[in-house]
Amino acid sequence: MSTPPHPELLQQVDNVAEAFRANDLSIFVYIQHIILLASGSASVSRAKDDLLQSAHLVCSALFGWTETRASILSWAFNTVRTILCAEIVRLTQPRTGLNFNAKNATLDFVEGSFMQEASDYKDEVAMEEVNDLLEPLDDAVDLGDIGGDDERDNENNAETRSKHRARARKGALIFIKTVVVISIIANSTSERCNYLQAILGIFFHSCSVPEKVIETLSHAGFCISLSTIHRAIGSLSEKSSAALKMLVRTLAAMWGYDNFDIKFKAAHPTLENPSTFVSATSATTIPLFGVNE
Repeated sequence: MSTPPHPELLQQVDNVAEAFRANDLSIFVYIQHIILLASGSASVSRAKDDLLQSAHLVCSALFGWTETRASILSWAFNTVRTILCAEIVRLTQPRTGLNFNAKNATLDFVEGSFMQEASDYKDEVAMEEVNDLLEPLDDAVDLGDIGGDDERDNENNAETRSKHRARARKGALIFIKTVVVISIIANSTSERCNYLQAILGIFFHSCSVPEKVIETLSHAGFCISLSTIHRAIGSLSEKSSAALKMLVRTLAAMWGYDNFDIKFKAAHPTLENPSTFVSATSATTIPLFGVNE
């Protein structure tokens, strides 16, 4: 049970309410002008300082009041949604470098480090609101779940190296989850913002992941579509072929050959459809360095 307010405090509150009534001034208009006034009397300055220091307490009190809880919750939700949408829209802009063009895919894209670029951009734009929203993920991962808590620390000693390694692994896991979640949301906002999805799609293709699995992951927002993957592979193949031809023309390369056999087995061999045995040779171009010196 809450403690009843002191009679003197009740009288002070009543005096303030009477002052608002006498001046035909609402609390909203009063707070609005306190915020907007660039300068004022000492009383106004004190009121502004008090409002700055207790703003979160005012919001908490209004949220705790049954009559205003629904409206405060709706306002807070809409405000956070507006801010987060603005952050995501900014993230999908071409200048961020997170847009992937399958038709013009280059080798630099594959050789780049997505996580490092995402980390650099995250620090550049300082997506504080998104980070705050995903911060609870940090509490959901226990150090014991990822190791590092086997050793016991002495009471007077600092944290052990095991705990430091565990904390570093925990931070890495949280960062990966954050990047994946933000990438999926950004891709849902703009299909062109698909850097992570493109990397995963090309990786799945290189690992011969079944197409049905890729289609499922594509619908879930984890990778690009099959048609986009095929266009990207075609573009990368063309550029690799061009780079290989340029390397050979420099006469600063050597060739490595490898003979191999492949047997294509038929499920039910017949005279018309027997198993096929193929002998082939692969060639690898190896660049030479320092041969011109």
